[in-house]
Amino acid sequence: MRLAVVAGLGMLLAGCASPQRMASLDSMGAMSYGKNSYGHETLEGVRFSYPPAKVAGDALPLCVAKTVENRAVTLSDTTSRVGPYSGMVYNQRSAREAGGGQVISYVSEDKQTVVATGTTPFGERGAVVNDEQSLTFTLTVKNSTSGATYEFAKLQKAYRDTGAMANEGYQDVGAWSAARPDRAVSALKALADKVSGCLASM
Repeated sequence: MRLAVVAGLGMLLAGCASPQRMASLDSMGAMSYGKNSYGHETLEGVRFSYPPAKVAGDALPLCVAKTVENRAVTLSDTTSRVGPYSGMVYNQRSAREAGGGQVISYVSEDKQTVVATGTTPFGERGAVVNDEQSLTFTLTVKNSTSGATYEFAKLQKAYRDTGAMANEGYQDVGAWSAARPDRAVSALKALADKVSGCLASM
C-alpha cells in the first residue's frame, strides 16, 4: 500500500512538471513541436498558407527583403552589489548585442522560393512589467500555382530587459499556456501577412 501511494505521488508530480500545450495554438497555423532539455514541449515552427501570388521576376525576393529585418538586438539586465565599506547597494546595468546579419540566404532560380533569417519584436513595456521580447526565425516562402506557403522555423525568443534577473539570451519558445506562444505566432502571422500584401500590390 505504501509503495502504491509513493508511486501515485511520483506520477502526480511528473504530471505537474509537464505543462500542457496551449489549447488554441493548433488553430493558428500548422505547428511543429519539439522538446527542451526538461522534456517540456516547445514550438519549433509554424506554417501559414495563402492563395498563390501571381508575380514574376524579383517580386518575391524584393517583398521578403522589404519586410523581414535581421537587426542585432540589445539584451540587458541589472545586477546589484553591496559596497564593502559603505554598505550601500549599487546597481550595475549590463547589455550585449545578439543576432543580426544578412536577411536573404537563398533564392531559387525561378525566384519563387526564398529563404530568409530575421527577428521580430513582440510583447510590450508596461508600467509595472516589461514584457518586450525578440523572436528569431528562419523563413521559407514558396510560391506556386497551387498556393503560397510561409514556413517559420528555428524559433527562439529572448527578453529585451530582464531587470534584476540574469538575461540568458535566446531560448526555445515554450508551447504551454504560461509561455504565451500565441503572441509569438501572431507576430509571425503579421509578418507573413505583410509579405503577402506586398506581393498583392505588385
